[in-house]
Amino acid sequence: MQKQLSALGQDPGPHDGLWGRKTKAAALGLMQQHPELQSEPMLQEPRRVSAISWCRILGKRRGVARAFRPSAEKPNILFDKDASPTEKALVLGADKDARRYLYLRFGVSIAGRVDIAAGRDAKQVAANIVTLRRSRGDPIVDTRARVRKRCSDKDRWAAAAFYNQIFICWPQQDTYGADWAKQNRKRMTAILVHEHIHTMQTEYTLAKTRLYKRPDGRRVSGPEWMMEGTAMVVELDYAFRNFEGQGMPSFFRLQSPARASALKLADLGDITTEEEYSISLFAAYLLAERFGIQSLLEYWQAIGTGLDWDEAFQQVFGMKLAEYETQFETLRTHQSTAMNFIKTGS
Repeated sequence: MQKQLSALGQDPGPHDGLWGRKTKAAALGLMQQHPELQSEPMLQEPRRVSAISWCRILGKRRGVARAFRPSAEKPNILFDKDASPTEKALVLGADKDARRYLYLRFGVSIAGRVDIAAGRDAKQVAANIVTLRRSRGDPIVDTRARVRKRCSDKDRWAAAAFYNQIFICWPQQDTYGADWAKQNRKRMTAILVHEHIHTMQTEYTLAKTRLYKRPDGRRVSGPEWMMEGTAMVVELDYAFRNFEGQGMPSFFRLQSPARASALKLADLGDITTEEEYSISLFAAYLLAERFGIQSLLEYWQAIGTGLDWDEAFQQVFGMKLAEYETQFETLRTHQSTAMNFIKTGS
């Protein structure tokens, strides 16, 4: 942000990454010089916690500032020691494709630099993500164990996002040649689309730079079901638009696992099981079908303007969060009611 302000003719002081009076004064001066910036709801009063929003929006609206966003830097990508050139090229290409899709489809542009640990060896992927997190000063408590657990199945793909990093691991096989890369380019892109949505959520809600949880114990960045549901709906949208011969899953297919579950949407905490993912997906899918898929992203932007979960939900969807969570218990079990919710909003 300090480099951006300098490029735009302001004096934020030394480019030391520290928030101070000169940086704030430079940001206020820029807003005074360019009144149109005052219409950006996510440009709150300039302060440390909102710096990531300034980086993103200045880079988007002011071309000269784009080169100074952290995301303009080449991400650090660490691979297994014996990774093939094909594997490395696949990750680089899929990450580029994921970012391009999110920008062209939704106008989403990540401001921060997101590093990646990628491979097929669970131990090496875990060690690499720890290295990446240490290099950024991020906490590493339980990181190694978490990654090794997610990547322990040698026959499955797995991935997850931290604030500044993503890890992705893929099935082990004898060779990783051009045919393997061609077969899996879009699969890896879809996975990275999902994880970059989580990066977007933490950026938009300013969760990267303020308390991870609120005093009441809830995440700053929103309900867990909404976080995962949004990422899954967007991932499905990518697959629908890019996988040849693959349409969106049918309404019945999405509703069935949610209908069969005894879990309540309002009671979901961390989403870890297939059952919890299915409920989260259907809950977000209904909102996307009624209000448009863009509304899911607008919810996180609303939180980033300073609204809490409930205020943001009311603003974007026209109802209280608790009201929807209660109504969902009927929507998940009655197909005609759910279809009516989508079509008429009743």
